[in-house]
Amino acid sequence: MTLNIYLITSVLLLCVVVIPPAFSIRCYRKSCVNDDCFHDVGEVQCQEVDDDRCGTLSFASETADGIKTTVLQLNCTRSSVDCDEAVICASVGTFVMKDFNETLTECSDTCCNTDMCNAPAKKKSTLMKLHGIKKDAEAVKHIKNRLMSRI
Repeated sequence: MTLNIYLITSVLLLCVVVIPPAFSIRCYRKSCVNDDCFHDVGEVQCQEVDDDRCGTLSFASETADGIKTTVLQLNCTRSSVDCDEAVICASVGTFVMKDFNETLTECSDTCCNTDMCNAPAKKKSTLMKLHGIKKDAEAVKHIKNRLMSRI
């Protein structure tokens, strides 16, 4: 009996600690400063208990010399803390001014609550239509074969 209780407790602990809860959300994760992006891991399963939204924070700042910086942050977030644009942008403005002596010129903070809702819009792939061929790889092969046959 003690062994069964130990086994059941171990399985339950495994489910709670290792397996993410079924209600957790999947979000897009990416960080960019100007055109340099890092932490671009794409889809992530939000692991924190209170991460119940996907968020997108973007802001721009400028130095007294006119040097501009833009920041984009996509990640898991908490509706209880991170989804009030006025509060977040005020905090970012204070941080940018205090730590970098820059002025906040733009700020946007949005949250959404469906899987991957903060993912960047996917670009539509261009399909070449050469002689009825609809795939880029096939079109390249077709053109290459036609050129080789002329040699």
